[in-house]
Amino acid sequence: MTSMQRPNFIDSPYFVNEPGNWHLKPGALSEVQREFNRFIKAMNSHELLQDPAVLIDPSEGASHN
Repeated sequence: MTSMQRPNFIDSPYFVNEPGNWHLKPGALSEVQREFNRFIKAMNSHELLQDPAVLIDPSEGASHN
């Protein structure tokens, strides 16, 4: 079983944790927006359940450990 780290966007002051209506407030950094959008897309497509690695941004490279 693969464990998944808590997404960083959750700690952003721009993240709104309304049940069933997660969203970002206007002005969120582009990095936060990208991570949030990847996460939501993965959740909606159920990819996240199959492979948590879908949240890794390929543009970040392998040097971030």
